[in-house]
Amino acid sequence: MSQNQIVVKLEEEFRRELDSETQVVYVLVEVGKLLEHGQLKDRYKTINFYRNWAVHTEISGSAFADELVRAFDQYIIDNNVDYSKTLKDFVSPLTLRDELKDYLKDTHGLSFPCCENGVKWKRFVKHFAGVISETPLLCSGRKKTPMPTQYVESITVSRSRNQEKRAMLTWAAKCHTSPPDGVKTTLPVVLLEDVDVIMFEHVPKPSGTAS
Repeated sequence: MSQNQIVVKLEEEFRRELDSETQVVYVLVEVGKLLEHGQLKDRYKTINFYRNWAVHTEISGSAFADELVRAFDQYIIDNNVDYSKTLKDFVSPLTLRDELKDYLKDTHGLSFPCCENGVKWKRFVKHFAGVISETPLLCSGRKKTPMPTQYVESITVSRSRNQEKRAMLTWAAKCHTSPPDGVKTTLPVVLLEDVDVIMFEHVPKPSGTAS
């Protein structure tokens, strides 16, 4: 299918109200085809990664996934008292939103309503989270000795609501080695209309840990 045909199909899809997981997958797959036509997968890595995540049962051997796993591993090593910009950018759906908006508008003159409206973007994220829920991002080299990470083997994400009934995503690590007592292996992200808030909680350092 040519680029022009894909653009026309996306224009038609963007006129519909997005309200299903099927539509989310369709949009990401078609945008991924446009990236392939333009040989731009390496330039728009976030779009390409999330497109791949939506259509596979697991992601392994991915440099993008490895970077996330290692960033989450460092978050655990640091006893949850801080998180890197790398980790924040990875777990925030706004990173995908910004990249989609820029690519579609700058390259193809397309305006995706979900990227222009915070409420619609939350709906997009909700459906996308349903697609990738419990689909693991696996760390490369996890079967080797020594392990490439201190704790984390894989990452998954699930959707839920917090006590205030706000929509949220919970990123969770499966660990090959148990972290110290009191160190969390999850990172909740609350979805507001125009900002994603990482629900970071400072926890006491485990006894015996140097300050």
